[in-house]
Amino acid sequence: MSPPRLTGALRSFSTVSKKEDFNEQLYDLKTKRLKRRELFAREGLTWQKIVHLCSEHQDNAKQQAELKSLLQAAKEIVGTEHGQAAVESAAVFLFETFHNKDHVGTEETRAIKQMFGPFPSSAAEASCACVARLVAPLGDSRVENFIQSLSSRHNPQRGPSFGRNIAFSYDCYALDPLEELPCSEVNEENVSLDFINFLNHQQSGRNVASEEASGSSLNSGEGAILRSEVEKYLNGGNMISSSPEELCTSLFEMLTSHKSDDELQNELFELLGPEGLEMISTLLQRRAAIVDSLISMPPDRTGYTPDVSRLAIGEAKPTFACQVTIQSEQEKQMMKLYRREEKRERKRGKGGEEGESSDAALTFDPREMRTQREQALLTARRDPILSRERVYERIRYPNVYDCHAEAAKTPAFVGGAKMMLPEGIRRDNTKMYEEVEIPPNDPMPIGFEEKPVFISELDEIAQLVFKGMKRLNRIQSLVFETAYNTNENLLICAPTGAGKTNIAMLTVLHVINQHLQPGGVIKKDEFKIVYVAPMKALAAEMTNYFGKRLEPLGITMLVTTPEKWDVVTRKSVGDVALSQIVESTQSMIRILGLSATLPNYLDVASFLHVNPYIGLFFFDSRFRPVPLGQTFVGVKATNKIQQLHDMEEICYNKVLEQVKDGHQVMVFVHARNATVRTAMGLIEMAKNHGEIGFFQPNQGADYGHCEKQIQRSRNKEMKEMFPEGFGIHHAGMLRSDRSMMESMFSKGYLKVLVCTATLAWGVNLPAHAVIIKGTQIYDAKRGTLVDLGILDVMQIFGRAGRPQFDKYGEGTIITTHDKLSHYLTLLTQQNPIESQFLDRLADNLNAEIALGTVTNVEEAVKWLSYTYLFVRMRANPLAYGINHKAYQMDPSLMLYRKELVVEAGRKLDKARMIRFEERTGYYASTDMGRTASHFYIRYNTIEVRDEELEELDQLLSNYCELPAAGGVENGYGKINVLLQTYISRGEVDSFSLISDLGYVAQNSARIVRALFEIALRKRWPAMTYRLLTLCKVIDKRLWGFAHPLRQFPNLSHLVLNRLEEKKLTVDKLKEMRKDEIGHMLHHVNVGQSVKQCAHQIPAITMEANIQPITRTVLRVRLVITPDFRWHDQVHGSVGEPWWLWVEDPINDHIYHSEHILLQKKQVVSEEPQHIVFTIPIFEPLPLSTTSGRCPTAGWGQRPSASLTSRTSSYPRDTPHTAAGPAASPVTALGNPEFESLFKFTHFNPIQTQIFHTLYHTDTNVLLGAPTGSGKTIAAEMAMFRVFSQYPGAKVVYIAPMKALLTGDVTPDMRAISQADLIVTTPEKWDGVSRSWQNRSYVQKVAILIIDEIHLLGEDRGPVLEVIVSRTNFISSHTSKRVRVVGLSTALANARDLADWLGIGQVGLFNFRPSVRPVPLEVHIHGFPGQHYCPRMASMNKPTFQAIRSHSPAKPVLIFVSSRRQTRLTALDLIAYLATEDNPKQWLHQDEREIEAIIATVRDSNLKLTLAFGIGMHHAGLHERDRKTVEELFVNCKIQVLIATSTLAWGVNFPAHLVVVKGTEYYDGKTRRYVDYPITDVLQMMGRAGRPQFDDQGKAVILVHDIKKDFYKKFLYEPFPVESSLLSVLPDHLNAEVAAGTISSKQDAMDYITWTYFFRRLVMNPR
Repeated sequence: MSPPRLTGALRSFSTVSKKEDFNEQLYDLKTKRLKRRELFAREGLTWQKIVHLCSEHQDNAKQQAELKSLLQAAKEIVGTEHGQAAVESAAVFLFETFHNKDHVGTEETRAIKQMFGPFPSSAAEASCACVARLVAPLGDSRVENFIQSLSSRHNPQRGPSFGRNIAFSYDCYALDPLEELPCSEVNEENVSLDFINFLNHQQSGRNVASEEASGSSLNSGEGAILRSEVEKYLNGGNMISSSPEELCTSLFEMLTSHKSDDELQNELFELLGPEGLEMISTLLQRRAAIVDSLISMPPDRTGYTPDVSRLAIGEAKPTFACQVTIQSEQEKQMMKLYRREEKRERKRGKGGEEGESSDAALTFDPREMRTQREQALLTARRDPILSRERVYERIRYPNVYDCHAEAAKTPAFVGGAKMMLPEGIRRDNTKMYEEVEIPPNDPMPIGFEEKPVFISELDEIAQLVFKGMKRLNRIQSLVFETAYNTNENLLICAPTGAGKTNIAMLTVLHVINQHLQPGGVIKKDEFKIVYVAPMKALAAEMTNYFGKRLEPLGITMLVTTPEKWDVVTRKSVGDVALSQIVESTQSMIRILGLSATLPNYLDVASFLHVNPYIGLFFFDSRFRPVPLGQTFVGVKATNKIQQLHDMEEICYNKVLEQVKDGHQVMVFVHARNATVRTAMGLIEMAKNHGEIGFFQPNQGADYGHCEKQIQRSRNKEMKEMFPEGFGIHHAGMLRSDRSMMESMFSKGYLKVLVCTATLAWGVNLPAHAVIIKGTQIYDAKRGTLVDLGILDVMQIFGRAGRPQFDKYGEGTIITTHDKLSHYLTLLTQQNPIESQFLDRLADNLNAEIALGTVTNVEEAVKWLSYTYLFVRMRANPLAYGINHKAYQMDPSLMLYRKELVVEAGRKLDKARMIRFEERTGYYASTDMGRTASHFYIRYNTIEVRDEELEELDQLLSNYCELPAAGGVENGYGKINVLLQTYISRGEVDSFSLISDLGYVAQNSARIVRALFEIALRKRWPAMTYRLLTLCKVIDKRLWGFAHPLRQFPNLSHLVLNRLEEKKLTVDKLKEMRKDEIGHMLHHVNVGQSVKQCAHQIPAITMEANIQPITRTVLRVRLVITPDFRWHDQVHGSVGEPWWLWVEDPINDHIYHSEHILLQKKQVVSEEPQHIVFTIPIFEPLPLSTTSGRCPTAGWGQRPSASLTSRTSSYPRDTPHTAAGPAASPVTALGNPEFESLFKFTHFNPIQTQIFHTLYHTDTNVLLGAPTGSGKTIAAEMAMFRVFSQYPGAKVVYIAPMKALLTGDVTPDMRAISQADLIVTTPEKWDGVSRSWQNRSYVQKVAILIIDEIHLLGEDRGPVLEVIVSRTNFISSHTSKRVRVVGLSTALANARDLADWLGIGQVGLFNFRPSVRPVPLEVHIHGFPGQHYCPRMASMNKPTFQAIRSHSPAKPVLIFVSSRRQTRLTALDLIAYLATEDNPKQWLHQDEREIEAIIATVRDSNLKLTLAFGIGMHHAGLHERDRKTVEELFVNCKIQVLIATSTLAWGVNFPAHLVVVKGTEYYDGKTRRYVDYPITDVLQMMGRAGRPQFDDQGKAVILVHDIKKDFYKKFLYEPFPVESSLLSVLPDHLNAEVAAGTISSKQDAMDYITWTYFFRRLVMNPR
């Protein structure tokens, strides 16, 4: 035995660690197993030996062929699902059977049938012939000798019995014989508590008669009393699970302890119960005698060296290989407490009795110290090496019914392994198998407070839902109060079949009741319910269950699998509400966890944030509605074929036993084709044994009807089995056949149902007994056989016992002998559930980074703390590689978590999925990472098995259109073949290939879509196009060269083949008449339907129009017209999706791509869709032709339009004005009244520079300067000149938006004629000035000030253009000059505008965007995602972070596109604030004051947001609410204002930081999201930076990532202004004709020359 691990320092003092020749290999299990395997391989007859024998004496090729055909025959007999080993051992069996036969006789047939069950006779004949041909050249006698020497069947019991070869060492290490151990009581001087002495003695006493005759002191003496008493007690039928030896050991330990008789009496009573009263009194009366006689046994009788007995003092358990004692954590703690108490008692006793010993303790005797150390080491040797400190006293939670934990407190548990397997267990050990049977538990007695809940007592909604039920069962009644009447999170652990689904239903009802309005109306939009089920089959069953139950309420809930839900919340696509509900901490999400009984329920509860005193419910197996008896059978054969045969036999016996008792049985196997094989095998066995009568169904009333139903099915095996009372069930059958089997089973016509595990998860169909036959299951992901998971076993066992009919259920698991203990421990004393999160940490971290919830290491560490992994790491650090010291120093595992996320970050960075900057700890997502997250890409592989090669070769030749690189031997070759087979709709036979094909089909579509997105992001046109084609090929299961009409199921193959032969394309078919098509296809009537189908294939026509804006930017206008007929069955009811991209084939680059959806409405009305986008081009200017492609999601045409940029003339650049340095004072106005209007003393540099021109001259002025540079004051200067120089004249100020003109009224004419200053919009002034001849006040206008004149290029542009043109026209006719002052942002083509306004060298001021009174720092962030709402949601966190980093205490303006977005953004920001230390950090006002203000606010959302210092501003607010918000923001009482974009034009509220959240808005006309005009974005940015407070403004612009480059360019470059008059020219000409301004064609020509359109037409004809 190996010595305990001790430190070197301690070893030096002792002989305990006497050096052994400690050979590592002895303890290496792997090598042991390998050796054992080799030994078996050497001893038995194996396939390799047969191959070797044959190859010695024949030419190789011929012999190879024969061996191969023998294997093939074996494969046909045994099937492929058990792997190659089984096939080979079957071949060995056949060789052995036929080596001396020349035909297949009855005996051979019986032998094969007995071994394999039913088999094809052709295969047996083939194998017999093969063997004969193999044996012929070798000679009979030689083969006979070969088989005799090796056969495994002739000498099954070969070799010595087990354990003979184990060398037993008795040497132990003695102390010096001089020293006695210091003991307190005299009679303990030579005590040995080792019970082996006692046992050995008993054995020898019984075995050796001569010794018995010699009248040895023991047998005649007191020692035998113990044995006889124990045997008498056990024969009385008590404590069945104990053997006499075990009980003797326990009693002997107790009798030798230091306890008084009274204490001992209690303990013995606890152990033995009332039946043992006599025995207890006998033992206690003769206690001393028994102990003495056993201890003073002569050494030579024990076979021990004399000093062993001395050494073993204090040893409580046998040392050498006598039994295994399992000690749980609690027992160990209990023992410690118990020993501590003992010591205290002893000390007390010592203190009283022996004075001298206390003195002795004070002197240091080195020898004594060494002895004590020796003693301590001996104790240490028995202690477990790894132990965790745990408080022993278990907390009692009110709703936990855990008998295991209760039992752990009783002393009997401490004594030994009594509790580890339940009582009443029966073991049966035969040559063939070992069987362990655990009887069913007694149900838990009903408590005092327990009252069942009757459905009739509930409210009407619950009565509707639980219709047909009288009352809730026990568990449901116990949970009812918490589930139905509180919002607590719940964890419910209960056995399978205990009715947990109804508990879920109760929580659903609670949610519904919360959203119930008086009058019984349910507000369905206010809540969502998600049910996550681990398997598709279970999800399907739950969908049916909840669907039926909730139908009366008209409520739908989401039932999903974990992967799907993960994807939904990752992508946050479609309905933002889903992910927002999950992410936002504001809304209360209730979590309900349902599980089978699991041991570490407390860990799971803390992970789900369940309050253990309220929401934790644990029900052990005593609460099963039907108690369960479990039987475990381990088959001992090691030969694979023998194993399978034995399993069949045991399975048959078990099934027969149940059927004889009148029960129904379910047999679970692990492959679809094994269901048929097993059922046929059982039928065969029953017929052979003449017991088939037991299985045949009782002919009930509707039996005939059922039989007819079955005969209608196309499943031939099912029809054959039904009359014998057998059925099969697996996922590969048709839904109708499966339902039929289920109903026949529940009606009782099927006695035995052979099925796969999906039945246990997916369908609630109980039986009295279930049998799991074999525990090896094929895993497609790993491509190998793996052990059946414990969850599956529990789920299957959960189907045993029908609550209405049975008193108990029976579950049997038939496995191999080496796995027996594995399943026993798992099902009786379960292992805690550990987290599997580490394997997927990198993937999940990437998903969080892509979502934006984790942006740096600190957040990632916090994110890890919410995982179950974190809960388990703290509970069991060693399992996760954290050593004890590290855990002590860092109990919150901060450093370890940091290490994990940094490591994962490095991995992801290396894979280019994120950018990780270790220095700062920031993560940034990349396109690759986002794509991987969205498409759930992980690293997985598939492998090839030998037995599949043949079939793969067939598939390759039959279905593969393209060569498979690498051939079928490689993993990638296999995937290629399977994928092509899937596309070609090929049939696959082998079971493992069927599941692999499913796996490939499921994943390939997803992976190819991911590759397509990556190629599109990388802007590779050819690759993108190929991948999109491949996506469609996989999606539609249709090759690219096949005819597109193959997508329509209503066309026959004949027609389609002819279409392909005649090469009739869809375009041709569209042009032909239906009768022509009919004639071409030799089928007159089919013409109509072919033509219809051709018109239903999605197709579009595209027109492109290209317009250069600046030298490096092109604007493209696309008109897309649908060119197909809509049909709901073909196209659905929403729309047809298309990908559109602009590519440059020469430079191999995609300039622009977007995803568009053609709505059904548009297709039906043939309404064209307009798409406008800008693309950057690079110097030197290209002369290439670029084509726009628009491949569709369905098959059909790939339209493309050419965009040629050859003939465009590119705009030229304009010089800019430099701002002068000096600032002139306000007094330069020379008029105190004017001066008093300004609050400042000096004009800024821009105002100073234009002051002279505006105030001292009458020239027209065009001022281009960035927003926020004080252009309004420039307008005021021009007005002052009119007021001072031309009294009586009028000033007209035209502002492009209503919002700029606050207080909008329509005044009467008198008011207008009396006013000095008229402020108006372009449309109003256009209306007024059209009849200028008749309106004197129009002629009195001396100056026209147009603000934001760069809007000429936008929708309102033509009106502005007409006004200015008309003004120039009027002034030329009335000879009275009207001064025009244009104000705009910085312009690219200011010269053109100036020419049109009639401005010469003086009067044109065009400042660069960089010349701002307050410099502006701009940050542009791109965000991925096709859909608008989720993209906006993903911008909320970056918005919050931008505020924190750029403007933690200064005012912030956030611009969004809609009222809804103001609300959503505000609520999300509040959610992020809630996690901060000071959630109200943005509120800069006393709480009481703000409460008073909030009380006056009408809007409920605004009430909430104002409390957190966030205001909302949009047109939907009441006037007074808007005023309140503006007031609070301007006075810095609230820090953040979220506004719609109109505010940018209307109100001058500068802020330190401006966040533009998204640059698109929803356009009602085109029903899609379109971009803001660039001027709007500039206007919003212009609000950043407050001239009087800030030395710098900040703007953060959050855009769709594909537009990032565009904005980068334009926010820093001035923008060219084009005319948009052309499209509305007729309207305006009409107005002028009506006004009489134009009367001839020449007038019209002259009129056009006044327009800006004319100027631009010359400059940029495109």
